[in-house]
Amino acid sequence: MLDPELTEENLEAIAANTNVLTTDTLEDLAEHRAAWPELTAWAHQCIANDEITPLSEFVMPEEAEVAPLPTRKHQLPKWAFAVAGAVALLGAGGAYAASQPEQPVAEPATSSQAVSSPTPEIVDVMDGLTAAGDGFTCTATGDQIRCWGQNNRGQLGAGAGMTSHEEIINMAGVTMLSAGKDFACASDGTGVTCWGDNRWKQAGDSSKESLPPTAVPALEGKKIDSLSAGEIHACATTEGTVTCWGSDYSGQLGTGKKGAAASSPVDVALPEDAKALTVTSSRFGACVSTDLETLLCWGSNDEGRISENDATILPVSEVGTNE
Repeated sequence: MLDPELTEENLEAIAANTNVLTTDTLEDLAEHRAAWPELTAWAHQCIANDEITPLSEFVMPEEAEVAPLPTRKHQLPKWAFAVAGAVALLGAGGAYAASQPEQPVAEPATSSQAVSSPTPEIVDVMDGLTAAGDGFTCTATGDQIRCWGQNNRGQLGAGAGMTSHEEIINMAGVTMLSAGKDFACASDGTGVTCWGDNRWKQAGDSSKESLPPTAVPALEGKKIDSLSAGEIHACATTEGTVTCWGSDYSGQLGTGKKGAAASSPVDVALPEDAKALTVTSSRFGACVSTDLETLLCWGSNDEGRISENDATILPVSEVGTNE
């Protein structure tokens, strides 16, 4: 018998090699799981007429019915030979291996049966905005944000200490989602909501070490154009202004010096006439593009992360242009 894993192309190649076709081979072709109605009807016609005609010249009758095949005689054709417990059927396209013992095959297809089964619909649970922190992941779809993973700092949105490793945050229309080390922030285009680790006020202007989803007070009601979280700070742009909050220990808030370990939101001072467009946070810093086609960055400059300047912390500095 033919290998059940053969494809339609393999079957067509075997059928085309009329010099090696026998009744057994035709029966195998008709019964194979990859056989299509025309192939099955052609094989039956060749067996019934005791004459092999080219498959390419076969015309499928409009009301063709596939008759059941006669009882098989399990006898190897003369041109088959055994190799290590397998039978190789040599055809024009090469060797087709069929493992022994014989495996069950699908019933012959009829003209009324579908050629292939319908493909089941696959729902991608991460088909939306997705952000990953250090040991947790959140994805926003529809009217909710689903977070899973580690929750020792409340990074799943249900407060610290919860034993569950998956939580749902009800928040509709999310267009921005970003995760820091142990916290995350989201926005629907108006205001910013953050949750999780708050030891550096990166999740909100509060003294609590962990927060459930909480609005960032300084950004309530404001149009948010971009949002990005660093390791323990976050930044957002709103109508030309870039606002950052959380740790300023490495100058993440644009002060150009070692600042407070935990800080409320502050507006980063940009060069005169420059308006912020999109912000991206690094681990201990941030960069923002402007309407002047400049790129401004600030924060930790260890090992020359921002520029070749010897300073370990840089204030807002131009590091490139969009030419």
